[in-house]
Amino acid sequence: MAPVLDELERHGFIVRADEIRHLLQGRAPRPGRLDDGKTVADIKQMIATGRAAYDKGLLEKSETALRSAVQLIRRNPALLVLDTNNEQVVYNAFVSLAMTLSKRGKSPEAMSVMIELLRISSAPIPENDFGPKARDLHTEAEKQAQATGRGALTVSASDNRAMIFVDYKYRGLGKVALGDQLPGSHAVLVQIPGTIGLQYEREVRASATSALDVNWPVESALHLDGLWAGFLLAADADRAKASLYATEFARSCNTDDIIILSLQTIDGISFLGGIQYPANGDPPIGAFAPLSGGEPLLRALGTYLYDGTMAAGLRVLRRPVRGEAPSAAQADSNTTRPTSAPSWAPSWVSAATMGAGTLTIIGGAVAYARTSYDEQHRPSDGTDGRNPSVGVMLGGSLVLGGGVYLWSRDSFGTSRLTAGALGIGVASIAAGVEYYLVAQEPLPTAPRYIRDTATAGIVVGAAGLAVTGAGVWLLHRDRAAATTADANGKSQVASRHAWTPYVSAGATQALFGCAGSF
Repeated sequence: MAPVLDELERHGFIVRADEIRHLLQGRAPRPGRLDDGKTVADIKQMIATGRAAYDKGLLEKSETALRSAVQLIRRNPALLVLDTNNEQVVYNAFVSLAMTLSKRGKSPEAMSVMIELLRISSAPIPENDFGPKARDLHTEAEKQAQATGRGALTVSASDNRAMIFVDYKYRGLGKVALGDQLPGSHAVLVQIPGTIGLQYEREVRASATSALDVNWPVESALHLDGLWAGFLLAADADRAKASLYATEFARSCNTDDIIILSLQTIDGISFLGGIQYPANGDPPIGAFAPLSGGEPLLRALGTYLYDGTMAAGLRVLRRPVRGEAPSAAQADSNTTRPTSAPSWAPSWVSAATMGAGTLTIIGGAVAYARTSYDEQHRPSDGTDGRNPSVGVMLGGSLVLGGGVYLWSRDSFGTSRLTAGALGIGVASIAAGVEYYLVAQEPLPTAPRYIRDTATAGIVVGAAGLAVTGAGVWLLHRDRAAATTADANGKSQVASRHAWTPYVSAGATQALFGCAGSF
């Protein structure tokens, strides 16, 4: 997919996972637990290590341990929220880190950590546990926070079973509205029983309301972490909804459209397809290219998905009327299954084959014209001696038809049926013309064995015209309405189950994709 991604990136799309997260910012969901194997006991141990090092004056070691504890808390809220006893664990981690940073002379960062603690809890700091310096730092943070004003935060989920946690505390089911919130980033966890939930970072501004609406089916399928980003869909029923998921997410993130890429293998031949789904509900557009077309054709696919520029070799998805379901933007896979020229037939082979066939016909015709019947030196077989030249021309017709077959498969990605009809039709037309032109009339001076082929030439030529017409019709149908993929890029012929999805987005565009077999 690299050529397509490079081409889309050249046109302004973002195709790197970390850049996508930065673009979506707090709107990007992540699993409620990001560090498998970590436990609350691990966090407690890090806090204890940091406090012990602080007491011994080992401030660098203390900072390292406490930073690790706070990082685990931020990355794994689902690990903590279901047990209210863990509220004290969170409190201790933030206070201890702020104290250590202050002691090390990192006052601005210490204040930032303490203000984050104020968003989590307004409880005063016990002087017996943390000392007067921690209390003074907390008091100063409260003064600064008072000057920033207050905002509001609303969180709603499409599933009424969803438990909503804000800043590691349970707030309600389905929908919550919170006022008197300190400005800044707030941690939100939406969790349906039996899942690890989805976590968000939501920015609250003073004198404003920040809203987070979570479409649970869509966003629980979205993966935005690590080396790749995209929809992670396990069931066939879910994969059938991928295009709708992408469109809904584009709309919720205020992007203009979504492009879904899919790598498909059908009958041993690989294709890369892309469908663009506008977030405003306009009909989708799409195209696909055989991988055997090479990098230029793959880049042409990227350009087509960007601005609709056509290129030879691309197969274009029929565009449905407005209001037609994306999944209906397809054709009968039994008659429009796309294929491509075999890997052993690169582009130059078809051109060379057609050229060789044409030259062979011309050479045979020249030899035929230069050979005349001599009654004084009659050939021993009773013919006029020009049958070999006729055979050469007929052989050239077959080679020309084979070249047309390969050219159709390579340039248009046609089916074997379509390419075969075009190849046979062209070969038959050429043979019919040749049969008609070399026909002989029975004359006293003519050889004993004559070629009475005029009628056969007309019949063969007419049949060739009919077959060629059928091939042209099949080609038009394939190019106008063919697709082997439904709206989510999955083959109708057979369902495969291995894929690796990703997502890319730009200021007004987003790209979701998946690589695998369908």
